[in-house]
Amino acid sequence: TWLLGQITTETLATQFQIDVEDSKTITPRRNEAIEKALEFAGIDSTAGVQHGKLHAFLTCIDTFFESLRSAILSNHNPAVPSPDPVFTAMRQNFDFYDYSIFNPILPLMEDDNQSATAVEERDSCKVLSKEDMTKLTNEHARSLEEALENIAKSAPSDQSPNAFACSERMLMLLSFDMLELMSNYSKSFSYIESMMESQLISAIGKRLESDDIDKFTTFHNARLLQKAPNQFSHAIRQPEHYPVGLVSIEDNTGDRKCIQTHSRIVNVSSTVKLPLAAATILELAGDQVLHGWMNQRFGTKTASGRKYFFELTARARQFSSFILVIGTMNGPSTLEPKDSIIIQNKDEVLIPLLLEELPTAKEFKDAIKSLSPEQQRFAKAYRSMQLESSVFGICVVQIKPQLEALLSLPPNSLDKEMKLTQDLMELFVEYQVPSDLLSYNGATDDVAVEDKVSNVREHVKSVMEVIEGEKEKHLKNAALNTAMSIEKHIQQDLAHSEQRSGLHDVVNGALIDPRPPTMFYKSATAPARRSGAAKLRAPSGGAQ
Repeated sequence: TWLLGQITTETLATQFQIDVEDSKTITPRRNEAIEKALEFAGIDSTAGVQHGKLHAFLTCIDTFFESLRSAILSNHNPAVPSPDPVFTAMRQNFDFYDYSIFNPILPLMEDDNQSATAVEERDSCKVLSKEDMTKLTNEHARSLEEALENIAKSAPSDQSPNAFACSERMLMLLSFDMLELMSNYSKSFSYIESMMESQLISAIGKRLESDDIDKFTTFHNARLLQKAPNQFSHAIRQPEHYPVGLVSIEDNTGDRKCIQTHSRIVNVSSTVKLPLAAATILELAGDQVLHGWMNQRFGTKTASGRKYFFELTARARQFSSFILVIGTMNGPSTLEPKDSIIIQNKDEVLIPLLLEELPTAKEFKDAIKSLSPEQQRFAKAYRSMQLESSVFGICVVQIKPQLEALLSLPPNSLDKEMKLTQDLMELFVEYQVPSDLLSYNGATDDVAVEDKVSNVREHVKSVMEVIEGEKEKHLKNAALNTAMSIEKHIQQDLAHSEQRSGLHDVVNGALIDPRPPTMFYKSATAPARRSGAAKLRAPSGGAQ
């Protein structure tokens, strides 16, 4: 076991030590040697004592004897005399915890209120000498042996019928002592860790949160790196034009801070393919910028208790519009689109980003080294697929320049045409009008820009008039259908009311009318706009 591995077989001395030169050694508590010791003991560094390994073994011993003791006391009340001498012997002294055993594990601290010379001499030997440590361990061994001797003198012999004889009580005492040693060991290092944390907080003046680490890295990156990372916040604009919108990646805190990324332009002369369908593939010839973001993980919550997450934010200005496409990069020249949206007229879109951490190359190699060759090949193939689809792609398409090219208009010809641009967006988006009905169709291209725009405006006006006519026709038909439906319901209600009124008159008239029933029923079928128990009038000359 790990415990016996710390003892040399030649001298039976301990060889446990903390390697302060190791890069993994952070504090006296957080290092590989202490972690292995606590792991063997079954004590977790974050959740306290866990039921595992040595701690679980000792706890099972203590639990077993405590349950046996409780069962004996509950079944055989000491206040009730029992004639059985066996149970009388079982109820003898259970309080073995009263034995005083010296615990040598305790953090010893020294004051710094000394001269500089004394401090230098003290620093030359930062731990207790072997003689002092031997005295502490010898005192523990002496007090433990004394407790065992007292148990041997006072406890019943192993041949007695007592459930808690000499051997059982010694075993309980040893397990209890080991649990106390383990507890003090863990608490001592936790105390040293908390004391160092308090000293660091006192030196800095505050408890550091994730925001403070972000500020720290941002400040030093700007000073140390030749090309400091910039905020991921990019204006959407044409050269020498006012921005039409903004795209950024921000956190969810109240400040809405942008992430810091390293960026460079790549594939200057190449295009990016954007497959929309099986028969439609777009080729984008704009700038391609590669961004790299290194995120510092310092805890999982902010000072206010909320978890961090990041959002892709897109905003458009009034009378401006653009298309935002998001997806993943399948290779250096293909963007696999996942979703897209038209953002216009002061729209603001917030898209939460679900970040997923992938293990580093070294972590992945260490994780698969114990797998079979088939499992390793599968894990490598799956990781290759993850890495190929892990690059997040954002594509921004400005709508106004594309409208000008689609309608055969010169560049920048729609800059001042706000109403025309809005009408074109409505026709293309809502009514999906073919572009051939709206594009410039002049006899020659050697005309003024205003004439080309006027030509397109006339086409838009004519299509809008057709749409307005169809709207009016549809409204008239809808109004006519509504009126006919209302009239139909009114007639049905009147017919139903007359039918009920006629049947009532038939019942009242049948009691006094001497005519044959056939003649009476024939006259009763005539429309009669009466209600209630109105009297029927007989033909002329007849009795009423």
